[in-house]
Amino acid sequence: MKNKGLSEVVSVVVIILISIMAITILAAVVFKIANSPKLSPEYSCLDLKIKNVASVESACYNQNTKDLEIKIKRNLAEQQISNIEFITDNNHFVCGDFCSSCKILSQESAQKYYIYTENKPAEVSIKINNCLISTKEIELC
Repeated sequence: MKNKGLSEVVSVVVIILISIMAITILAAVVFKIANSPKLSPEYSCLDLKIKNVASVESACYNQNTKDLEIKIKRNLAEQQISNIEFITDNNHFVCGDFCSSCKILSQESAQKYYIYTENKPAEVSIKINNCLISTKEIELC
């Protein structure tokens, strides 16, 4: 009889310890997912728009070179820019940290980007960090 009572106490303690370990592991996984950069960006889209991080100064199409020339100006806002997307009706180009052929513009600077396209698009939109910032009508250069 004494051994039976002792084994029941041990099994209850083991079950409680296993439950605590499972809850701890589950909580660690949930906190890691909740704090990942993909779910909680450093800056929200609203912040980027309010602080006017960057704007399209000019956008024109050069018929000789078949290049879309887009000049973007960045202000002093401290927001980190990880990528810039250029979207037209027939083209989509992404410039970011992963791309060695294009550079993200630094604070308080302007930079011209050239995108090859066969036909003149009507307008170009730019997205910064997946947030639509500006749309500009394209003229001829």
